[in-house]
Amino acid sequence: MTLRRRVNAAKNLRTTPAVLAALAEDEDDIVRRGVAQNLSTPTDVLVVLADDEAARRVVALNPNTPVDVLVVLATATSSSVRYGAAVNPSIPPDVLVVLSADEGWSVRRAVVRNPNVTVDLLLRLSADESEDVRLEVAEHPNAPAEALATLGADGDQRVRLRVASNPVTPAVALVTLAGDEKLSVREAVARNQATPGETLVMLAADEQEALRTGARETITARICGTLGVDESNADAIDLLRDQAWWEMTSDDPGVVVTLALAPNA
Repeated sequence: MTLRRRVNAAKNLRTTPAVLAALAEDEDDIVRRGVAQNLSTPTDVLVVLADDEAARRVVALNPNTPVDVLVVLATATSSSVRYGAAVNPSIPPDVLVVLSADEGWSVRRAVVRNPNVTVDLLLRLSADESEDVRLEVAEHPNAPAEALATLGADGDQRVRLRVASNPVTPAVALVTLAGDEKLSVREAVARNQATPGETLVMLAADEQEALRTGARETITARICGTLGVDESNADAIDLLRDQAWWEMTSDDPGVVVTLALAPNA
């Protein structure tokens, strides 16, 4: 069997356990790594491959790898192996805590990427010395408000940009970021659906065209999404822009009157 066919078989979910076990002993590293990543690979084969220097990094990534094996891989000398264990959803919570203090920034970043990372760990890692780790926390959908508020004042503009773009960033942080020295950060605030209405109105009148455009598009989306105005109803949208639309509901008298004057098509 050619190398290409062996690799394809190693990665194929329909390959039989017996064939996968045989391919796990293949002379080519790429074949054994293919077996290691296969979700159909038997656990006993994964246990064997965990001792294979060429494949153990991939074994660490496989969610079907036995927990006791993952715990061992989490202490591996290679940071790429520890990375795999840190991002693996099957890693025990207590081991994830230990990995959050790993000497390798890529491993700590992997902890943030783990689907089971806790709010407490995200808060801790929001103060990490590595910009790459803080970047990951700044865009995390479960990042706590306290972490995002802190990261909103980060010295790295890339971190502030991620915070400004995050839909769960607290309003107070977005208001502050609306005055950021970097245009890209302010534009991200203008395009964030969570930005307070008053702030969007301010940005819609900014001298920078990018801010005006972004804020106006966000305002339009908010008006249409919350007040029942059709996106093609430009007249109604323009009328509501001049009102405190962010304080209104679809049955608000101001909305009812506006739609009476400029009904949806």
